[in-house]
Amino acid sequence: MKHSFDIRPWLKPVLTCVLGLILIFRPGSLTTSIAWAAGVLIALAGAGKLVGFFFDAGYRKDFLQLCGGVILLIVGFSIMGKPVSLERQVGRIIGILLLLQGIRGYVSPYAAHEKVTATLCCIMGVLLIFMPLALSRLAVIICGIVVLLIGVGMIIDLLVWNKFTGDPGDDDIIDAR
Repeated sequence: MKHSFDIRPWLKPVLTCVLGLILIFRPGSLTTSIAWAAGVLIALAGAGKLVGFFFDAGYRKDFLQLCGGVILLIVGFSIMGKPVSLERQVGRIIGILLLLQGIRGYVSPYAAHEKVTATLCCIMGVLLIFMPLALSRLAVIICGIVVLLIGVGMIIDLLVWNKFTGDPGDDDIIDAR
């Protein structure tokens, strides 16, 4: 019986490894893609409000609705134009919130046992305020390493399975040898 190579079991592990490598070597691509997608959704919501305002007869004609649609459209296009600025601002906002949470841990009488957590929150908050892109990219790189290790583990599992069983691992095929 002639054995042919089946690509299907290899597709998921190889794509997982490729995704891990992309996240490791191009960490900004993930956050930029997410910001760009958010910009598209916000712009589409603004466009929908404007279309509803001008063309829907049952739509409530209000100046605030018109302004809301225009503002959503402008914000969406500005995010699509500069997606890194959204990442930077969100990182700084998270940093401010972490810093405030850490300060609350120091001054609150109910959180007296939380000094270690409060210190870590303060340190991470200050780092995020001053270096918002570096920490988010570091987190994406760490996720990329984990995804790459999962993909390599899947490939090793596939190779070991094929080595011991001699078949491609498809249980739906009955082999009568």
